Amino acid sequence: MSDSVRPRLDDLLREPEDYGWRSGPLEEITWTYTRTSPGGETKQFKKTEPVYYVRKHEVIPAGEHKIDFDIIIEEGGFLQVRAGAHLYEGEMKSICVRGGTLQIEGTPKNKVIIAPMTGVRNFLGLSFEDKSRDSIIRNCDIFGETFGNQFVEENPSDREFNMAMIRLKDHSYVSLDGVNIFVGDLVAGAVKLNESGMSLRNSQLTSTSRKERKPYGILGEDSSAEIYKTGFKGFRESPISGKMNLVLVGSVVEDYEGQRSFIHIQKYNVKAEDNTFKDCIVDGNSRPGGITLDQVPFFTFQWNKYINCRANRGGGVRTRFSKGTFKDEEFRKCKAQNGGAVHVLEGHVRFEDCEFLEGYASERGGALWLQADSEGPLHEVVNCTAKGNTGKLAGRNYFHHPERKQATIIGGIQE
Repeated sequence: MSDSVRPRLDDLLREPEDYGWRSGPLEEITWTYTRTSPGGETKQFKKTEPVYYVRKHEVIPAGEHKIDFDIIIEEGGFLQVRAGAHLYEGEMKSICVRGGTLQIEGTPKNKVIIAPMTGVRNFLGLSFEDKSRDSIIRNCDIFGETFGNQFVEENPSDREFNMAMIRLKDHSYVSLDGVNIFVGDLVAGAVKLNESGMSLRNSQLTSTSRKERKPYGILGEDSSAEIYKTGFKGFRESPISGKMNLVLVGSVVEDYEGQRSFIHIQKYNVKAEDNTFKDCIVDGNSRPGGITLDQVPFFTFQWNKYINCRANRGGGVRTRFSKGTFKDEEFRKCKAQNGGAVHVLEGHVRFEDCEFLEGYASERGGALWLQADSEGPLHEVVNCTAKGNTGKLAGRNYFHHPERKQATIIGGIQE
């Protein structure tokens, strides 16, 4: 072990009364990593670090706790972090829940704080693995600048996963309620899901990054996310994206400006109700929509509001080869090249009792741009209101290809 690590570990073993909540085994692990110099020379290094294993029920009480090692909660282990605890790291990389349970229980007036120490930029990350399914994070503020994980240098393909502030894999599940996550300059993102699930309620995710790095909000791969009454603000990379089943209710996405859709879901089902999408600007060359639903088997959107959203195709929403319904939706002052409010490419989409107000398309379809499958059913626009829209080249309100009927329009108002 290097001299810089040994005294710290020895102090922990010699004076456990200074770390009263830790009575379990403190062990050492040695791992290797590689670094490449600017000149192209690659060197391999070994590092030995202390790891604390939780194998029974332990409690971190209120107060400040500097943590100089990884914490691994093994199967059968239970770590409770009580209201008023303030965790900040020294040399720590993460709390890893490996089959055990982590319970962070703050209160609205006495939150748990997880944050870097002043002047320290390594982030204390949370990782859930090996079917860890019972963990709860409640009333907690999590601050992240950089996640100092040298492992990603040896495994660059894992960089995105390892540098997320909260990471889930191996069919794990976590519930978060009343959590504020502040995503800093060099963190890859807030939450990464891989074959796992999460519930997020009454929370706020805010990007504080203003440098070249553009952290995402929630990124899923073969996963599921249920999000209720949660805000996403200031992101320049998609706040919600990936291949996952998504339920989004009563939430707000605002002040987004990036090259990709502010929500982008592929090949999984989506339910979105009573949300507000405001001042979201998508300025990319890949023809994204504000929200993109790509090959989604079925979606339901109801009672959502889209205000002053802008994208290339579908200022509010773009659907590609997807099936679903929009009901009682309001699109106001949304802009795009084609489909000021919504751009629909094939699939089968039904609009019912929706409002399209003051939309603008620099080419076609101030409200809707519609193209049906040549052998599939027509899209449906039923009892919708379209007022004050502009299609610069064609289709003030609704545009569909003139050579073949693309949609059935029943009732409603067009002005």
